[in-house]
Formats: sequence, structure tokens, C-alpha cells
Amino acid sequence: MLRLSEINSGLLNEIRQDDELMSEIESALHRAPEIFGVEERGFEKKTLRSSFTSFAESGSVQGDSDAAIMTEAIILRLGRPSFLIRNDKVEIPADQRVWSQRLNPGRLKIESAIKAVGRVELKGHASFPWVGTAWLVESDVIVTNRHVALEFARQSGREFVFRSGVNGQPMQVSIDFKEEYGINADVTIDVDRILFIAPDRPGQPDMALLKLKTTVDQPPV
Repeated sequence: MLRLSEINSGLLNEIRQDDELMSEIESALHRAPEIFGVEERGFEKKTLRSSFTSFAESGSVQGDSDAAIMTEAIILRLGRPSFLIRNDKVEIPADQRVWSQRLNPGRLKIESAIKAVGRVELKGHASFPWVGTAWLVESDVIVTNRHVALEFARQSGREFVFRSGVNGQPMQVSIDFKEEYGINADVTIDVDRILFIAPDRPGQPDMALLKLKTTVDQPPV
């Protein structure tokens, strides 16, 4: 099984070169039990700190395999965190001091863009009720990733079509613009057709364009 360092080597290298983030991660490792519950999982703080030191010095996480994997997970969680979105606002935990300082000056722009982003909902897919996100670039045109679109769409000749679902009919795809943490609201717009899926080859973007059935009253990203 691939380790996080093999999958995310580029991200880990960027984090390692960021002195502010590295300092914050090192400080967090001293409080690891409170933050990550590492002792309950059988790890010792000194072991994780040793693994982190090896990463800071050499760019790779050394030591016991399980401890190394845990250290990599902590580095990625703090170095490239995911934040909850609620009521079109991003929630940044108080212990994320560096990211708070970096994101708060642009909060108004970020929260304006949030309104133009939605979750891709699927009907008829054998495994997934939803897959990935998409964001407006025009009032009725939305962009998602190629690898997301290929779950429900394919190329047919010079056109792009919806894949057949479990019932043998074309899958139905919609975008929910209010799929947020702890929010029960629903603002869903159906996807009318697939405009474009970039070829899966070097030099091509991981991108697809979808046409919505109706326009969205939000400024595009």
C-alpha cells in the first residue's frame, strides 16, 4: 500500500519549505494527545516528534511504519487542512493560526466564491450518490474535474453523453449549491448536458464543462 508521502510528495515538500507552517506543526506535535488522541492509538509523542524531525531535516518521514504514517497524516492535516463550510462561510479552527492569518484578509472573496460552488449529485450510479464538486464559470455553465465527470459521462464520437445507470437509463446529474455542514437547505439545479471533457493525456487539464438546465443567480468564480 502506498504511503501518504508517496501519494502527496509534492504537497509535503511545499509544506516543508514553509517555515511558518512547520513551526505550527511542530508546536502541535507537543500537544498531540489533546489534538489527535495519539496516545489512545498507541503512539508516543516523542516518537512522532522524532519522525517529524527526520522530515524537517531530510524531507522524508523515517521510523516505525505506523508512526511515520501518523506523522504524515498530521503534517498534511495541519499543512493543507480542509475547513468546514456553513451558511456560505468558511470555519477556520482557532488552532489554525497560520491559515487564519493567510485566509482572513481574503475572506469576503472566498465567501463570495463559495456561493458559486456545489456538490455533484448522482442518480443511477452503482456506487456513489454524489461525487466531487463543481463551480460556476457562467450563469448556466459549470466546471468540474475530468475524473469526476467520467463517473457519469463519456465521449461518444464527437459528442459527450451521460453514462447508463443501474436501471439502464442515462444517469441524472444535478448540482446542490447548499450542500454544507449542518445545513438542511437544498438548492439543486439539474445538469442538462455535457459540453466537454478534456482528453486524459499529458498536457491536458483535469477539467470538464457541464451545461445547467437553468441559470444560477450567483456571480461565477
